Amino acid sequence: MASTGLSAPWVIYVKKLEKFFEEDPDVKIEYFANDPHALYIIVSDPFKYFALDKLINPEIDFGSFHLQVFIFPSNKFDNADLFKMVFKDSPIVKCIDEIQPEGSSNKFTYISFRNQAVEYWADNLGNPHGNAFTLYQDLANDIFLDHDGVFFTTAEE
Repeated sequence: MASTGLSAPWVIYVKKLEKFFEEDPDVKIEYFANDPHALYIIVSDPFKYFALDKLINPEIDFGSFHLQVFIFPSNKFDNADLFKMVFKDSPIVKCIDEIQPEGSSNKFTYISFRNQAVEYWADNLGNPHGNAFTLYQDLANDIFLDHDGVFFTTAEE
């Protein structure tokens, strides 16, 4: 039997995606013939991942054929990556430093907030002057529950 070289519409769609992203080192398209109802897009850049997750249709119908599109990050984003995304260009952050002690495989991220003086009634025995300079650091420690390896500090001015 001779092959006509024709492809199903969903295979053509996969080929279009492969062609479109072939020069992008952050995006990889995976499609397996033994699982034709699933298309996988693996993305290494966290911003592209979040954007593609919102912009590409997760379910496409080709007549009676249903294709599901799954978008995955190529690596799990750790706390440091997530906090960098949250605080990118934030005016309350003075700097974000990553430190890896020599001989250690652990990285520690220090998010240093700008110094913010807040005056309040001097009823705090720990601070008789009624000023707090670590407002953003204190708020971050209360707001963000799980931040292993990420430490909040206040910059000296």
